[in-house]
Amino acid sequence: MRVRFRLPLSHDEAISVLLEAINAEVRYRERQFVNSPALMEQVGIVADWLRGETSAFGLLLCGVCGNGKTTFVKAIQQMINALQLPVHDHDRSLKYSMRIYDARDLAMMCRTDPKQFKEISELRMLAIDDLGTEAFEVKDYSNTMNPMLDLLLNRYDKGLFTIVTTNLRPEEVRDKYGERLADRFKEMMEKVVFTNSSYRNPQTPPLQQPILPLE
Repeated sequence: MRVRFRLPLSHDEAISVLLEAINAEVRYRERQFVNSPALMEQVGIVADWLRGETSAFGLLLCGVCGNGKTTFVKAIQQMINALQLPVHDHDRSLKYSMRIYDARDLAMMCRTDPKQFKEISELRMLAIDDLGTEAFEVKDYSNTMNPMLDLLLNRYDKGLFTIVTTNLRPEEVRDKYGERLADRFKEMMEKVVFTNSSYRNPQTPPLQQPILPLE
């Protein structure tokens, strides 16, 4: 029987550990960590999601380019991998770990290394960065594939832990991936909207609407 990941920490403990992981990731990139009410709200939502406080088994981080989504995901990865939590109580040798892949690399891998692509699509924990930057269709001779659509629908069907970052707006998501995936995201994803402007380009206007109509 598949066991859902649940971070074995209290709400306050989860927030503290996640903040430290974000701080460490920012320092690693030689930037200055700056706390804010917006960040604390984002951390609180993610901390409760990691603790299994919602029915969603996926996490969607959305907003304009450069506003910290990838840094946030890398912090989650570092936290999960460092904690070395056992997947099963009866077999504590198997630990939870999370991998991050860029959506463009995954789409290309579907054609160049389909075996590895299939293995990645079945990972217990997976983060996909920059969904929407990849080509929707990949052609291999006469075969036409839709890598990210197929991967995400597969993970939805199997209820697998999945984190996605994207800069796409609602109409762009529906136009690119169709109503079927957008509808499943409503059930699958806990949504965190990054409303702040880009850290790399402060002149970029912040996101004004949720990335998907998931209410």
